[in-house]
Amino acid sequence: MNRRFWIWTFVLSLTVALTVMLWRCCPRTVPLSQCSVVYQRYHDVPGIQAAFIKNKRINDTIEVDMTLFSAADSASFANMLSFFGKSEEFIRDISKIHNPKARFVGTFPKMANSSSGNIDWKDNDVMAIFPSRRCIAFFHIETLTEFELVLDGNLFKKIKL
Repeated sequence: MNRRFWIWTFVLSLTVALTVMLWRCCPRTVPLSQCSVVYQRYHDVPGIQAAFIKNKRINDTIEVDMTLFSAADSASFANMLSFFGKSEEFIRDISKIHNPKARFVGTFPKMANSSSGNIDWKDNDVMAIFPSRRCIAFFHIETLTEFELVLDGNLFKKIKL
């Protein structure tokens, strides 16, 4: 009986360890209907890889939803920038930047209808453009504290993606 007890204990421990490992390592997905509007609109564009990240940790107390777009090449990146209302001149100038630390931060309307943000923070998300990585991140904020923290973090403290 003692041997049987240890076998069951081992099997149970192994099952728990594998379950925890799978839970930590496997990506969890959210139904499309629960993703951001901007993700729903552009997630299947050719040449662009999209990810919706639920509860991206900004600091010890704040998490926000984030949509991340990454272009496969410079043409896809230029195309993606034009989707979000950036001018040809802006796209041409940004394509010349190769500094890996360079980023451009601003606001973008929550409903992704246009490229000019309303003055009110409640109507906007924070948009960060990373030219050397050919990425654009949208931080979907809900409170003024989140808005200020994400904007400040992107401009000065460099939020890690």
